[in-house]
Amino acid sequence: MKKILLLLAAFIYVGFAYSQGEHLPFKGIPITGAASDFADELVRQGYDIQTSDDGSIVLKSKFTDKDCLIVLTVTPQSKIVSGVGVLFDEKYNTWSSIKSEYNRYKKLYEKKYGIPQIDNHRFERPYYEGDGYEMTALRVDKCNYLTAWQLKNGTIALKMAENQIMLLYSDKVNNALDDMESEQASLDDI
Repeated sequence: MKKILLLLAAFIYVGFAYSQGEHLPFKGIPITGAASDFADELVRQGYDIQTSDDGSIVLKSKFTDKDCLIVLTVTPQSKIVSGVGVLFDEKYNTWSSIKSEYNRYKKLYEKKYGIPQIDNHRFERPYYEGDGYEMTALRVDKCNYLTAWQLKNGTIALKMAENQIMLLYSDKVNNALDDMESEQASLDDI
């Protein structure tokens, strides 16, 4: 009974938020609704579905004219899309190339969304920028390059991971729903 009430409350909340137009968009599509419907919208824009295992949906195409994978994150119970990850195919071999591309994306997003609220660029010991081991630091998670824009309807983050660049779009309303459903699943286990 608790699950039914939780889901009903979640759908009412999501429906209300959707009617208010408060969802973060990705490629002009509000990040909300059934993950399969969201994926269908991306397919109409030229994306190809690669996998659809265990609730996650991965698509392949181009974003900002670069080959990439698009990963949809979904809420555990209601299967509503809550976020979109963009993982670019290009692998960088040098610090100067990945940093240059990162800064190019940062400037593009600043043009659209303004000054980021989070802008962390740091290395952890024993690494530092200029030591010639920046790519090693990145691979062993001792280099943190993260820039994020916290918008009224969600967060967009730009990040370096290993030897790639990724973008993460997280819808505020559906991320809260994801947290609520995950917590309820944990409570049901206890």
